[in-house]
Amino acid sequence: MEPAYTRILLQNVEVSTRVGLAAWERERAQRLWVNVELYAQSQSYLRDVTARSIIDYCPIYNRIQSWSEWPHTELIETFVSDLLSACFDIPQVMACKVSVIKPDVFDRAQGAGAEAFMRRTEH
Repeated sequence: MEPAYTRILLQNVEVSTRVGLAAWERERAQRLWVNVELYAQSQSYLRDVTARSIIDYCPIYNRIQSWSEWPHTELIETFVSDLLSACFDIPQVMACKVSVIKPDVFDRAQGAGAEAFMRRTEH
């Protein structure tokens, strides 16, 4: 049986950066919406959690905001990969799910993007 997990969330974090393959995407920054789910083993995490041992999502939030300073990035998957690395910099994180969405890329869609789920053992 799979262990129980506690899920820590960052939802709809917005950042503007230059990303994409289309010519118009090279001309100006566009918004990204970023979602992060961090999974810790509930039994050990919740039993021993304190203000000093919590999963601190501030470094991940700051990493996302740093993308606004990056040079033009062609693939949104580059941000997904960077985000996975940031998640696994946190020792308590056993698995994570991340998504990066471009909400303004199509007129008749809520957005387009990429999502990944990964366990620490796969990273």
